Amino acid sequence: MEYNKTHPNFFNLKGFIVGNGVTNWTYDTTPAFVKMGFWHGLYDYDTYLTMKNNNCDYGNFKLGDLTGDCLTAFERFEELTENINVYDVFRKCYTSTTGLEMYGEDNFGVAKVGNELKTYKKYYTAQDYSPWLFDHEPTGGKKNVELLPPCVYGSYVVDYLNRYSVRSALHIPDSTQAWTYCTDSPQWSYTRGEKASFAIYQDFKANYPDVKILFYSGDTDGSVPTWGSLEWIDALGWKQTQEWTPYHYENQVAGYTQVHENLTFGSVHGCGHMAPQWKRPQTWNLVYNWMDSVLKK
Repeated sequence: MEYNKTHPNFFNLKGFIVGNGVTNWTYDTTPAFVKMGFWHGLYDYDTYLTMKNNNCDYGNFKLGDLTGDCLTAFERFEELTENINVYDVFRKCYTSTTGLEMYGEDNFGVAKVGNELKTYKKYYTAQDYSPWLFDHEPTGGKKNVELLPPCVYGSYVVDYLNRYSVRSALHIPDSTQAWTYCTDSPQWSYTRGEKASFAIYQDFKANYPDVKILFYSGDTDGSVPTWGSLEWIDALGWKQTQEWTPYHYENQVAGYTQVHENLTFGSVHGCGHMAPQWKRPQTWNLVYNWMDSVLKK
């Protein structure tokens, strides 16, 4: 998506916060999960050595180009992590049931809202939800295309939010469409950039060095792992102005922070992709202390 490079400070922007965000395809998602997976005991030492000794590169959508030992090792990794909750490797994996098994050929639900019947998709595939993971699959982008986003209560949330009683409790007008995970509305024209959002950090530093940035990461997230975030931050080449430092909540380590010029990195210890949901007070501590420091300057 495009952003306004010319006037980002038209509303007196002091800073911005990104949580567990994909930033650089060289490091994020698959290559980071592969590295993280070994150190979390998700696959075996022999597979790790095969990857290491063959300098296997799983970044930048190169999965479709894999051959030989690197392909064999990656397939072994996928097999062993298939039922791991990629959004939090220590959290329960709720379902791996395919949409077709759950609903047959009927993928649409109907909700009566006022005097109207509104239709909605009951499930979205992993390919709908995160298409970049499938663009360059060794299988030609056809692997697991019928799966819901892995390990989540996908379909049940859709059904719940389309109940008339729930819509009424949330004061959603009857004229509003049914709720879905994804939209194909023409007013949303999102496309994946080749460089992801990495260039935005460089642009802000070059043109608006006073704008502060907090990037936080739940350290058990396998979808956008902390490992990859640390790698792309290092690739920025910015001077480190604060070393790796723990912060605390109720006398326990809640995570760590490290500062590189105007960018603060913060980890949230012991949770995955949805840090504000799964570690609320710890994430609140990190975010609001950072906001307080920004507003005081």
